[in-house]
Amino acid sequence: MDLDFWIFEPSWQTQTFIFSALPAFLFGGVLASAFGHFGISQVITFMAVLPPLIVAWYYFLGWIIDRLIDRVRRRVHAPC
Repeated sequence: MDLDFWIFEPSWQTQTFIFSALPAFLFGGVLASAFGHFGISQVITFMAVLPPLIVAWYYFLGWIIDRLIDRVRRRVHAPC
């Protein structure tokens, strides 16, 4: 079987997810590299660390958005 025939390109949803979670991916890469210096597999470390980092990143983004919305609502509904 010729492997050159198979070309996989990520969909726009995958690209959007990777772009929006880029800080988690970068920090996961740094952690995997740091653990790799101690002889721990970088692949296993990256796969184990990335899901909690992505969850934490999106939780943080949601928290920031919620605070911004709350701040805007307080300004709009503030008594004159």
